[in-house]
Amino acid sequence: MSRRCSVALRRARSSRSRCAAGRPVARLGPADRSRERRRDVDRETLRAILADTPVDGGFAADIASMRDAEAKVGDPWEHH
Repeated sequence: MSRRCSVALRRARSSRSRCAAGRPVARLGPADRSRERRRDVDRETLRAILADTPVDGGFAADIASMRDAEAKVGDPWEHH
């Protein structure tokens, strides 16, 4: 079982398309997007896009409430 999983993971990393019996059956990528060509952007363009994107005012509160709802764990670096 472990060997088959390793083979499947290596194949998944090597390609964005999945084939069965030599025929394409799936494409890996964002589910909410139709097929589109990848576009690389430079750092300054990305920074400008992020700077112009409004921040959701409730986002930080949502994250804080989710963290508060999680079970507390001890310090993983602390020796017992």
